[in-house]
Amino acid sequence: MKVAMVGNPNVGKTTILNRLTGESHAVGNYPGTTVEVLTGRAKIDGTDVEFVDLPGIYSLDSFSRDEQIVKEFLTHERPDLILLVMSAASVERGIYLALRLSHLAIPMVIALNMVDEARRAGLEVDAGQLEGLLGVPVVSTVAVSGEGMDELRRAIASGGRVPKVMAEGEDEALNLAEELARRVTSAIGERATSSPDVVFTDTLLGIPVFLAVMWLVFRVTYDVASPFVDLIEVLLDTAKASLAGYQHLAVRVLSDGVITGVGSVLIFLPNIFFLFAAISFLELTGFLPRAVIALDGVMSRFGLVGRSTVPLMLGFGCNVPAVMATRSIEDERSRKITILVLPFISCSARLPIYVLLSSALFPGFESMAIMFLYLLGMAVALTSALVLRKTVFGGEPDYVMEIPPLRWPSLRDVWTLSWGRTRHFLVKAGTVILAMSVVLWYLTSFPSDSVESSYAGMIGKAISPLFSPFGWDWRVAVAVVAGFVAKEVVVETLGIVSEGSIAGMLTQPQALALMVFTLLYVPCFATIATIKAEEGWKFAAFTAAYTTVVAYLLAYVVYALVEVVM
Repeated sequence: MKVAMVGNPNVGKTTILNRLTGESHAVGNYPGTTVEVLTGRAKIDGTDVEFVDLPGIYSLDSFSRDEQIVKEFLTHERPDLILLVMSAASVERGIYLALRLSHLAIPMVIALNMVDEARRAGLEVDAGQLEGLLGVPVVSTVAVSGEGMDELRRAIASGGRVPKVMAEGEDEALNLAEELARRVTSAIGERATSSPDVVFTDTLLGIPVFLAVMWLVFRVTYDVASPFVDLIEVLLDTAKASLAGYQHLAVRVLSDGVITGVGSVLIFLPNIFFLFAAISFLELTGFLPRAVIALDGVMSRFGLVGRSTVPLMLGFGCNVPAVMATRSIEDERSRKITILVLPFISCSARLPIYVLLSSALFPGFESMAIMFLYLLGMAVALTSALVLRKTVFGGEPDYVMEIPPLRWPSLRDVWTLSWGRTRHFLVKAGTVILAMSVVLWYLTSFPSDSVESSYAGMIGKAISPLFSPFGWDWRVAVAVVAGFVAKEVVVETLGIVSEGSIAGMLTQPQALALMVFTLLYVPCFATIATIKAEEGWKFAAFTAAYTTVVAYLLAYVVYALVEVVM
């Protein structure tokens, strides 16, 4: 039995999927969390059920790529059942989608989710009356707590029913949805605007609050992670010391290649995990979308649309799902602008570079240096969006952003989201970075044991004139080139070629220029491959060239200014 899970963005489809299947797909408290089709399996009343969690949509009009994906799946795959998830706090939108889906004549079950939030908002939805009006089973649920899941399983096992109510055209569907929502919804209390919303979404108050919260995030990320970083460093040193007396080639590869290379990246695992945990908490509470609303006036002036928000937020974790999330942007020009500026949003892979260089050359000011880089990336993204909107891509952007409710997230959801992102980092450490460690060991060990006389040294000296304006020598040049594969490799390469003395290899202006360059230059190969899959090779090549040129120019400006000041 194949069940297609359909619903508006941010109504809890993925949470219900996790409840029904026992899996742990990432959930979020902002529209567009599901950026691709998710699947899961469960046995219900002896029947094997395959659930397909489709991206959130508002209609089947095919204006956005998400709507196209859902429409094509429903019309071509013809699932046995549609599980329509709607929020009890915005039931009119859910009814409208149900009316649009009714023309497909596919049996349906409705999960009326988030009834607890509706009650807190002073609303009560009569599930029984809604079931009678639409002619399909309706089950009230609270997915985060598991309430209603057993009844929902029974409704799914029953096979659902084809909706008996249909509407011809969008206008009729809108009017009928409004009428039905009014009939099944009643007020049970006075609804008040959440007082935090007044602060979080106001431009004058919200932006300072956002900056203060982000500074606290970076401070906590650095301070809380510090003991764990020290522990990993001790373990790595112990492992290397235990192999110090062996000269066998395989042992050298393990010690100088794998442990030194992968270890130089893994040492920042605690920083990355705690950053993800903090960002995940802010996402799930609904704070980050409100911060975006506070920045609305700034963003719209710079040519970004409301639906650019989710990709930009995802970009702080990884640019790959962020690029995929641009599918929800209906306007092609706005989508391409968003993809082009996404690499300027600092992903987690760059964090080890910032921590390494700021700790070595800006002791005591690590949090300020890291926050400066994140804000610089955002500023460059906004400025680039404005330039691109005024030159390459014309037209005026719209701004539509659904504000999710403020929620206190469960520890399970925070853990699932932050661990899922950290696991991606670990997988990369065990594959791409491990392979690069062996390659770098070979390049730095042959034909001579001297790094400067090795193949890596030869490559670095050949390309170092390109980076002479920043005062970098061949060692930094090698690290920058290695970063084209994955940004984590920059740290690994610096650890090898510097022979443990970063502070002796770079001055403060050179280090700051390097941090700015690695923040902005061409994203990793995986991101470029994703852009190619979404928009083609020409656009991917243009993105790589554009970001690298911007990085080069700004890194030089920063280097020159700091050199003069210091």
